[in-house]
Amino acid sequence: MKAHEKEETTYKYDPGKNALILHRDSIFIWIFALPFFAVGLLFTAMPWGLASNSDQMPIWAKFICSGMGMLSMLAALVIWRMGLDEVILDRSRNRLVFCKRFSGRVTRTIPCQDIADTVIETTKDSDGDTAYRVNLKLVSGEQVPVCKSLTTLRKSAEEDCARIRHQIRHPFDTYPRGSLAKRNGAPLLELIENEEGENQGNTRIKHLVVSNPKPLIELLVAVTVLVIVGPFAGWWLAALEKPALALQVGHGKPDAKLARELHFRGVSKIAPEEEILFVATPEPGHEGMKKIWFLPFAMVWTLFSLLWTAFALTAARSSRNIGSWFMVAWGLPFVGIGLVMLATPYVTYKRELHTIYAITDRRALSFTNEGVQEIVSFADREFGPIEATNYSKTRTDLLFRSSLDPESPGVTGGFWGIEGGDEAKAILEAKLKEAQGR
Repeated sequence: MKAHEKEETTYKYDPGKNALILHRDSIFIWIFALPFFAVGLLFTAMPWGLASNSDQMPIWAKFICSGMGMLSMLAALVIWRMGLDEVILDRSRNRLVFCKRFSGRVTRTIPCQDIADTVIETTKDSDGDTAYRVNLKLVSGEQVPVCKSLTTLRKSAEEDCARIRHQIRHPFDTYPRGSLAKRNGAPLLELIENEEGENQGNTRIKHLVVSNPKPLIELLVAVTVLVIVGPFAGWWLAALEKPALALQVGHGKPDAKLARELHFRGVSKIAPEEEILFVATPEPGHEGMKKIWFLPFAMVWTLFSLLWTAFALTAARSSRNIGSWFMVAWGLPFVGIGLVMLATPYVTYKRELHTIYAITDRRALSFTNEGVQEIVSFADREFGPIEATNYSKTRTDLLFRSSLDPESPGVTGGFWGIEGGDEAKAILEAKLKEAQGR
């Protein structure tokens, strides 16, 4: 085997101090693998106890769900395995080493004496625009790409080409970087003149140049912090609100004033002669705490959607290609879904803060700022059985509305996080016996 031919090796390469990095893939490539891994982990674990109805899922559905999750995690592992290449100039042995950035696995080595020159390859990118890539031209005539990525800026490609050529020929010299690297004070995104000469005298958005990556990194960090802090900030904001005076009750039979107000609010659901036997309020934040395991997934989903849409928007503004604008439109619904998921703690806390449950002699009701909703009528066949779960010394989840869907057996609705659960349960059990005795 000739020295410049491709080698597939399994040993790791430690460049040490006598090495110079000619090219390195951006760490942002791995960001695209995170959603695949998070979703895969969720789908793998969910059927085996994480989901609230996991005990009701058939075994074949559990295996299918877990299989999909494992495939998603496998996709993430493939991205991690294939991405993040780097090219190192080993000055002690006068050779180039192509390897993986973190694992150090070497995929190819090329002696510097086998490199005739560095050249620029001109090709087309996915949008049909002219793109450039730096290649190594070997003595044998073979051309080896320094990196897989393309650039639409010829000036940037020329500068990389000149830098790599100089460092290969003079490995111990310090290369004076060109104007693109020196413009630390330049704007983050700037307009570039049309290099091919069309529309002479006019400047249009042909390329967007990131001339100083520091603001971009700072923006990414800021967005990440906002996404992580956002749900908890929403929780805190909702906790600052105060419920209406009429809803500030403990539990048990309401006084005459509260009974009149509830009759007035629920005039469309409660008959004038109905007696309200029990009222209670849910513990604010209880529903959000039960769903807090979902927040890491929501955060990863939102960050990935924002990153995807931002990249698509940059490409669309640069190329003015209808396909790129379609990718922007395709990403916006995913951003919206992520924001809705992140707002769940605020929405649930606020709803519970302004909710009051009531049991009359005919039905169970839920009062909110939006109105009154009947949970179940005691004459309906959805009423029962009654399940009470004490999650603290004073609070109980009391479920008593059944699902008629054979695929979702068991009780699925009722009162969440109430005080006086034993008293409410006794009333409901008496009503259930009356209904069964008819």
